[in-house]
Amino acid sequence: MILRLAHRATAAATRGGRRDAARACYSTIKYSKVGAVADVSLARPDKFNAMNPTMFAELIDVFRAIEADPGVRAAVLSGEGKHFCSGLDLTQFTVMQPDDATERQRHIIYLRRHIKWLQDAIGAAEACGKPVLAAVHSAAIGGAVFVDHGSTVDVRGCAFRENYANLDGGAVAVRDHSALAAAGCLFWRNAAGRDGGALHVSNRSTLELVGPVDDGGGGGGGGGESAFVQNSASAGSAVYIIDESVMRADGGDGMALRFLSNAAR
Repeated sequence: MILRLAHRATAAATRGGRRDAARACYSTIKYSKVGAVADVSLARPDKFNAMNPTMFAELIDVFRAIEADPGVRAAVLSGEGKHFCSGLDLTQFTVMQPDDATERQRHIIYLRRHIKWLQDAIGAAEACGKPVLAAVHSAAIGGAVFVDHGSTVDVRGCAFRENYANLDGGAVAVRDHSALAAAGCLFWRNAAGRDGGALHVSNRSTLELVGPVDDGGGGGGGGGESAFVQNSASAGSAVYIIDESVMRADGGDGMALRFLSNAAR
């Protein structure tokens, strides 16, 4: 059984070269520029910003345009609506079972080429030559989450849910001299398929978990304890901290981190 993406979008959005993103007409993202800062927002709030083929093509296009624009010095990636992103739009997938070996080979070749294109879109922000800051709120669901190459990420009140990585590393990975600071975050049902852990901290990186944080008004709405629940790894440990890396936890007047029902095979 092969999953084939019902590819309603084409590569036409990226064939035109590095065009001016400010003049582009996008249907699944919004683009604006204030001074030297570009703002890219995932704009399918009715679908919790689920990523369809059109969005993949537009992300490739906009970050290429941002890199080519000498007036842009940094970019911010955010999501509209209740959640940052709910992962792949599964309504764009159809199930196919080729009848013979020749057809199966053709579909495998197609699938490999298409997955490479999807990966290019997912990595468009990383490949951009300008610094990109991700403003993640509420749920970020579906694909693996990587913080690497000296990056620093500060998140509050977010959910890292049902991410999966079938590679060395982890579903939520902090590596290569990077830092992740989290307050009031839920790490739930993330899984790693190979060496590593669902939460993987490596190569002199830092994971800092901060306990209940006041929102400034005394209501405590700025965050709370983080929870690591029902995560798993097929090898290694559910939580993997190696290579002179550090995990710090400061609960203040409460608890910084709660571990429940995690597993490693």
